[in-house]
Amino acid sequence: MRFSKIFLLIFLLQATFIVTYAQDNTIKPEEITEKQINDLDKDVNLDDFQKLELHEFILEKITKVKNAIDTGISDTELRFLMENNNREIDFKLKEILSPEQFEKYLELKRERAINIDHKKKKRKKTVN
Repeated sequence: MRFSKIFLLIFLLQATFIVTYAQDNTIKPEEITEKQINDLDKDVNLDDFQKLELHEFILEKITKVKNAIDTGISDTELRFLMENNNREIDFKLKEILSPEQFEKYLELKRERAINIDHKKKKRKKTVN
């Protein structure tokens, strides 16, 4: 259950990147990485070492997704790539964050997942 919530947050972050990238092909992976690091810093108060470690790692993952999109990867392959990236990011976060930070991250991720579930249900009700 906890892993699926983490997966959902990272998936949403990457999905945001993909949608933003599709709308404006001029956004650079560095900009997306900075936004993700800043958001994570606001959530769990990263120290400088953590920011540096995560910056390089997330930049690598974002660049990988961007390159895949640029080459015209299929939706199925893109989803698989993003799922793998999400798992790798989750493992990296668990390594880098303190137990307290990681727990706070998980709490926030759960809350966001619940809010997203509510929005989806509300959207389905208005469509039907």
